[in-house]
Amino acid sequence: MKRIASTLLLIICVGLVNAQDTATFNKTKFDILKSTSFKDTKGNEIKLDQLKGKIVIIDFWETWCKPCIQGISVLEKVQKNYGEKVVILAVNALMKDGEENFRKFAESKQESGIVFVT
Repeated sequence: MKRIASTLLLIICVGLVNAQDTATFNKTKFDILKSTSFKDTKGNEIKLDQLKGKIVIIDFWETWCKPCIQGISVLEKVQKNYGEKVVILAVNALMKDGEENFRKFAESKQESGIVFVT
């Protein structure tokens, strides 16, 4: 429950900061964000600009991080409630626990609708 409250608080804070920065958010920053890409478990490239028109949630996590794993279950509920309107990218950037553990976990959550990427 603590993680949910923290995540919601972070989302609210980011929203407030973003609302203030909208006027100063220049094209260069937007272009950098648009060109950001990830690879899914099958090696397919996912670019953020391909997700235009959808709500995109990016969650950074690791297989060894118990609070991160608990957070995935919250994201599963969000995905279930919002369906096609939202894309959740669960990013495992460091893979400190190894690529095999990442792939096993991602495969176990295949039906969740969450896109597991590196």
